[in-house]
Amino acid sequence: MGNSRSRHRPAPSSAASTGGSSQPSGQQPQAVPTYPPSQVYAPPGVYYPAQQAGAPPGYANNGQLYGAGAPPSGPWRPQVPSTPAPPPPTGARPGGPAPPGAPPPPGGPPPTPAATPAQELTQTATIRNAVNLKKNTLEVTPVPGSPNRLAITFTFDASQPCAVTTFVAATEEPARGCRLVPAKQEPAPPLYYDKGLGLKFPAPGPEGAQHVIDLSLYEEAQLLEAGRDTFPLIIRLETVTDKGKREGHTLQELSPGGEQQPWVQSQTTFAALHREEDGSYAVRTLKQKIWVEGVSYELQEIYGLEQSVAAARAGAAAGADNDADNEERLCVICLVNERDTTVLPCRHMCMCHECAQELRKQTSKCPICRNQVESLLHIKMYKGPKPAPQQAMTERQVADAQAANAAAEAAEAAASAGGSSPAAVAVASA
Repeated sequence: MGNSRSRHRPAPSSAASTGGSSQPSGQQPQAVPTYPPSQVYAPPGVYYPAQQAGAPPGYANNGQLYGAGAPPSGPWRPQVPSTPAPPPPTGARPGGPAPPGAPPPPGGPPPTPAATPAQELTQTATIRNAVNLKKNTLEVTPVPGSPNRLAITFTFDASQPCAVTTFVAATEEPARGCRLVPAKQEPAPPLYYDKGLGLKFPAPGPEGAQHVIDLSLYEEAQLLEAGRDTFPLIIRLETVTDKGKREGHTLQELSPGGEQQPWVQSQTTFAALHREEDGSYAVRTLKQKIWVEGVSYELQEIYGLEQSVAAARAGAAAGADNDADNEERLCVICLVNERDTTVLPCRHMCMCHECAQELRKQTSKCPICRNQVESLLHIKMYKGPKPAPQQAMTERQVADAQAANAAAEAAEAAASAGGSSPAAVAVASA
């Protein structure tokens, strides 16, 4: 008796043979359900490489991929078993060269280590400037009785006879030998000077009084602002080179503002005016250029060079070391050696040569402004001849000096007694 609603387990497809009984005829066989094989999990700490032979397929569960690892990023490639390196040949040292006749190592010779680039040293050319205008002495002063006229004054040094010419609101033409073309005011006749230090411009006389700026001819903006090649005030100092003198050239051949000749060496100072708080005019130097053997160079100031030289001169004149002077001329790193190396492009002369070389190995920053160091300029300054070392006196020289001193004392004693000894006089004269 059974309940019609009760659930019965399906009959198996084949019954166990009991007593040779078989399935009744006329009844269809039932299909046997199939189940997927059990999932194979990797042991703890062991992961199958992606898409390798023998690895079970991966399956996703809760957004994670298990079994096969991450999907491959490229085509599958079989793993190549690594072969051990062959033993070194007999007689070879570890890390040393192979003995003669040994076969080359597999894969070719080992790569040669890259050589460390050596520091490049370049010998710079030194140009001796025959004339030099001191920028801090350049001034303009009103001409007495003429408020619209400003006199140009400055101090300069010259190691050769030179000619000085001034230009107002002039344009430089670098393509034509640095020729100077004034806008309105024609340049005054050049003034000629003999060589000397601390020369004053203008020289006394009517010709010097012509080197002025006439304010009535220009607008104020023309004197306060400089253009690309136009400058409110230009001063040129010219001299003849030694080669030009041998060729017979003189300063009188030069035309004011004309094209620079190869036998001329000159310095040109470019400046502009500006207003002071009291309304007066002052001069601001913009740049300086020199002309040497047909080539124009722009001068770049080295910060700390003048202070170092001035401190050295002050210390030599005083005859004793001064702490303030030492700080101006000693290296900012070691505080022992004198400064002789300039950092480029910032142009700070602040280190000695030894500290500069060590600095390049550790950093590439200037110790003053912290800008990038591109190169170093070592300046060898002449400090005058060293005094000759005092040599020790020999025994005979010491004996002669003692004898001369004794004779001098005996002569003084005899003279004070009113008489002189013949022996003492003979020794003294000898």
